[in-house]
Amino acid sequence: MTHPIIPSANLILQWRAQWQNDNEEIELTNLIYQAARWGADQELEACCDWLESNQAVDPEETVEGLYDERRGNCLTVKEQALHALEVLVEEGLDKKSYDVILDALESLPD
Repeated sequence: MTHPIIPSANLILQWRAQWQNDNEEIELTNLIYQAARWGADQELEACCDWLESNQAVDPEETVEGLYDERRGNCLTVKEQALHALEVLVEEGLDKKSYDVILDALESLPD
């Protein structure tokens, strides 16, 4: 099962507001670094949680299991669209969610 690391709409709004309010003090590059660190922290925490609950005796099995858990199959367009709709209902529609829903709808047969 793949576990996408997607910041909440509130966190995105917080980062956007921080960049807009402090535009002279914080460069867009620094904001990108902040987002990358956040994502890396989320992934590291999830990996540590998985390792604590799935301690295999064989290190190779542990590595394969962790990889499968964290990077299994990519989300289908349908799964991405469903997630985008959840965001829409909870937080309001953002550009990324709009693009995902549009791609999913365009991929459906007429």
